[in-house]
Amino acid sequence: MAIWQYTFQILLKESVEALSSNLTFKRTNEGFDDEPFWNFKPINRSYFIEVSNIFQKAKSWCDKIDLYGNQESNCFEVLYDNRNNVTSASFRIDFRSDY
Repeated sequence: MAIWQYTFQILLKESVEALSSNLTFKRTNEGFDDEPFWNFKPINRSYFIEVSNIFQKAKSWCDKIDLYGNQESNCFEVLYDNRNNVTSASFRIDFRSDY
C-alpha cells in the first residue's frame, strides 16, 4: 500500500463496546487484528451487499474476499470464512483521486 492510500478497519459498534475493555490491543507490523470483533457476533457476508450500490463488485485476488471498487484504488473489502461469516472488513481511500 502506498503512502497516498489509507485503510480503515470496519467494526460493529456493539462488538467494540462489548470487547474493547477486555482486549489488549497490540500494534504489530501486520497491522490491527479485527477478527475478535467479528467473532463476537457472527455476521454473514451478505450484510455488506448494499456497498455494491456505491462501488461496483469486482474480482478479488482471493476466493474469500468480496471486493467492491478497485483493488489498486478506493475499495471496500470483506473477508469471510468457510461459513460465509465476516472475519474482517476494511475501506481503503486513495487520496490521489479527485473528489
